[in-house]
Amino acid sequence: MIAFLIGLILNDVHASLFAWFSSVVMICFIAGYTVAWVVKVAFVHGLKNRFPEWKKETDQFFFGRFNIFRSPVISGDALPDYMQQDPVFNVIEAERNTVRYFSISWVYIPMTLLVILILVMAFLT
Repeated sequence: MIAFLIGLILNDVHASLFAWFSSVVMICFIAGYTVAWVVKVAFVHGLKNRFPEWKKETDQFFFGRFNIFRSPVISGDALPDYMQQDPVFNVIEAERNTVRYFSISWVYIPMTLLVILILVMAFLT
């Protein structure tokens, strides 16, 4: 990625708004995906500290199998029963929704822009 950006500067392509926009979108997508995954891991870690007897179930509910390849966005499904029994269930659900909306905005918006850029390049060239 850095070589691509250096190539843009050295080859006088920096005047091309489309090239810079595509670079920014790609960087935003990679950074957003990484940050969303880190935020999800931090949220799940906090839940595992709050419910130490349910660590394995918490991991299975939020990550499933192949956690690196799965979407970093937390699903909007109903939380497990042991979390719903907690006195501060509303706080946990609000935190989950905040993490979910943050992840949606930082993963799906750049991904949509990236798909639009790919389609523009495919149909206009």
